[in-house]
Amino acid sequence: MATSLNSGPDTPAQDGSGPRTPVGVWTGTAVHDDQTETFTISFAPDGGLTLVTPISTGRGTWEPTESGFTYAFTETLAPEAGRPGHVDVVVRARCSGGTYAGSGPAEVRTPDGTVVHRTTFDTSAELRTEVWRDLLADGSSPLGSAPQAVREAAALAGAQAEKADSERRVQPEVIQALTDAGFPRWFVPRSQGGEPGTFADLTRSVAALGEECSATAWLASLFAFAPRYVACLPERAQSEVWAAGPDARVVVVNKPLGTAEPTEGGWRLTGEWTFVSGVEYADWALLAGPAMPGPAGSGGGAAGGPGAGGAGAVAGGPGSGGPGGGGPGGPGGKGGPRFFLVPRADFSYRDTWHSLGMRGTGSHTLVLDDSFVPEYRTCVRADAMQGRTVGVPGPPLPTLAVNGLTFVAPALGAAYGALNAAVGLSVPPGGPRAEAAQAYQVGYARAAGLVDAARLLVERVADTADGAALTPALVRRSRRDAALALELLTDAADLLLRTGGTRAQEDHHPLQRFWRDIRSVASHAVMQFEPAALGYTRGITA
Repeated sequence: MATSLNSGPDTPAQDGSGPRTPVGVWTGTAVHDDQTETFTISFAPDGGLTLVTPISTGRGTWEPTESGFTYAFTETLAPEAGRPGHVDVVVRARCSGGTYAGSGPAEVRTPDGTVVHRTTFDTSAELRTEVWRDLLADGSSPLGSAPQAVREAAALAGAQAEKADSERRVQPEVIQALTDAGFPRWFVPRSQGGEPGTFADLTRSVAALGEECSATAWLASLFAFAPRYVACLPERAQSEVWAAGPDARVVVVNKPLGTAEPTEGGWRLTGEWTFVSGVEYADWALLAGPAMPGPAGSGGGAAGGPGAGGAGAVAGGPGSGGPGGGGPGGPGGKGGPRFFLVPRADFSYRDTWHSLGMRGTGSHTLVLDDSFVPEYRTCVRADAMQGRTVGVPGPPLPTLAVNGLTFVAPALGAAYGALNAAVGLSVPPGGPRAEAAQAYQVGYARAAGLVDAARLLVERVADTADGAALTPALVRRSRRDAALALELLTDAADLLLRTGGTRAQEDHHPLQRFWRDIRSVASHAVMQFEPAALGYTRGITA
């Protein structure tokens, strides 16, 4: 995305000429410890930056000051540097025409974060173009292309990722950051105050979060996809969900559980729904229940049962079923399982989520006791599987075309996080592991290639969903691509864990956490490759 200089924050020019902000691409030198290094740095209008040197790459942020601007970044050392680790740098700079100069402290750290050297960087640079670009936008990281609000949420999530894992709960301030970044409103219809985004942007944003905290990315993805299913309800129900604005958080469970007894004007819903990710923070729940004879005076529908239906749960836990949906089905409509919309005041939850991976998702058991659900807050689940919304223009988008994105995007981000965590471990400093150093480095390269290949598949699924009306062949291909991408990510995570050795398996090391999270997603029923493969092949041979 190219943006002109004038789009940036309004920093006063220091000498009345040249750029008023550092937005753009600069080349220069940094002097420290009697050494001079060349660099290219790009400042984005939204306050982000990317950096490339012959031996490192970096990302960071910048902000204007009264006399110039300040920027900070973390520089990850490449193998050419001769040692693993990274450098944290803060620079105060001042523009003068088409140049800037600045200085600030720097800390050299080992891969585990230990400071081994402190120095001062003196920098000077010349402006090459007033149009910024992401210098690292080569498939190496989803985080760089994410909007500023998403990057801020990712940084907050990353800072508490280990705590979320140990306490089995993403912290409230991170959930608020997800809301502020727009995830719960991503697919809210315009008629309800939303500005629907694209699948491609959502996938990149979720992956960016996953690079820091997989559990946070999982919740963001589920909250973002939920409005697609709420939009299958009658418009009166939609208006209730978004009465206070488009940021209501909704959890959606597709697996028909509990009991739904018909009554005058609606239903009495009772039961327990397992693996409901984010239930602690939900404002509403959209729950699938078995079909019964219709409400008094409605005409009803055919009977169904807990075993009916298709592919799992939208807001189920990582090991439960996959995204599904309901659909508009008023009185006398289709039979089969139905969705029932219930407000937060009507349900509670039991702490039941104790899992190998995705521990922070809080995928507990939702409990409901004899809640009255008006008929207008229900719909037939089968219709929404075909994407039949109410009051939303455009052709229907079948669930199978996009539900894989819900789950594979967090895993994609986690895989990039695993690559970041493993890079220092792939060059053993000595001891028995040093003898296998080349094997570790080859394994790392193979894992990186697998992750990049998975990303291409995932991006194609998202781009296809954002395109014109989907044919059945494209739906089958997207389902296949998402499942295959997850297999590639799982293989990459396994390689990286072996590359990391015993150190990577310590409780505090992020690599083992990313590995557990990816493995947990890989167990999800809707993400198994075999059903997707059979559907694809049978579709082209029928």
